[in-house]
Amino acid sequence: MLSKSEIKQYQESGFVIKEVLSDLELEYYKDQINNSHLAKLVKVSNKMINAQFLQPRNAILGLQQIICNKKIHNVCTDLLSGGTAVLDGASVLCGRVGVDYRQGWHRDILPIPYRQINTGWFTRNHFHNNVQASIALLPDSCLWLVKGSHKRNFTKTEAEAFAGSLKIAPISDTDLPDSLQIRLKPGEAVFYNNYTIHRNYTEALAAERMTIQLGYHSDLFAPTAHFGVINYHEFTDDYLKSLFPGVRKQLMKHIVERNKYPESEQHHQQYQDFIMHAFRV
Repeated sequence: MLSKSEIKQYQESGFVIKEVLSDLELEYYKDQINNSHLAKLVKVSNKMINAQFLQPRNAILGLQQIICNKKIHNVCTDLLSGGTAVLDGASVLCGRVGVDYRQGWHRDILPIPYRQINTGWFTRNHFHNNVQASIALLPDSCLWLVKGSHKRNFTKTEAEAFAGSLKIAPISDTDLPDSLQIRLKPGEAVFYNNYTIHRNYTEALAAERMTIQLGYHSDLFAPTAHFGVINYHEFTDDYLKSLFPGVRKQLMKHIVERNKYPESEQHHQQYQDFIMHAFRV
């Protein structure tokens, strides 16, 4: 799926962009969202909507099939040195025109207690067993990344911008050196190491946003700290039976992996608490 040069780009720059959805898939997934409960919410909300669409309360059954996408799985396993891709998280982000959407520069370690953060994570030799994928259903240019920042600690400029924090900088319009605005066409996905310094930033959406966020790790290695947004404790037998077979298979694989690695439950509790405070969907 990926060339050696694309894998090298990911290792050095922290991201790679690939087309992963056909025109038919795009239209199908957009229709699933537009005909769901989220569509009404997006029209009246002044905030970006972040919905965990695998959870029963926010389930969009047709949209869930994207977690089975073989192109996405293959890219992730190419980037993670093989194995089978195991789902870590799935959300859909939607916003109407005019929504103010600004984050401070950060690494995805926000809920982790400071005593548990190891700056050795941000070095060339650390293997982060997690890939994030932002898949655009509409043109999307909200994401900014600082090239190569996943494999090093802060520069002086970055440390000043973060104002003493290891996690997040105050919201500002400051562009950090080596930062890039990621511009995705519909059907494209940016796969990135979320220890990279990044942010979603636009003062006001000029066009509607509809982007799916997925996270995966390889089953060849223990998962590292990640956004554990899936609460499988809500998955009843009846709910699992209601899902598409491929989706159910992916979620069962997730549950097996969660039980195999107890630290994953800690990651889930930390990140679930954070997400529920940051977004109320």
